[in-house]
Amino acid sequence: DVVASASASASASGASSSDPPPPPSDPPPLWFWRGDDRSSWYPYDDSDVAALEAALKTGDDVAVLSRGGATYVVDLTTAPMVQRNLDTGFRRDVRRGWPEEGDDEEEEDEGV
Repeated sequence: DVVASASASASASGASSSDPPPPPSDPPPLWFWRGDDRSSWYPYDDSDVAALEAALKTGDDVAVLSRGGATYVVDLTTAPMVQRNLDTGFRRDVRRGWPEEGDDEEEEDEGV
């Protein structure tokens, strides 16, 4: 009997239908951009996270994001990573993962 054989095999290996399911995979990474007050971090939305992750996965140096009629380029090669508005040249820091608490260092804006 195939069912009995499969049950005996599962019992012999220590596996049973009452075993807990395997742990879920790691949660997707989080991406944040630094606010104008230089101490707050705001999460990117899911579509931007997907674009950022795709660029990283394919080894691209930059990711291009569009939001509210503006186009942004995120340089993935710098530390910290930097987002630049292509129209105004305004730059802000970008992080992947959770921002570090107490990170309120002042940095010089580049008005390029």
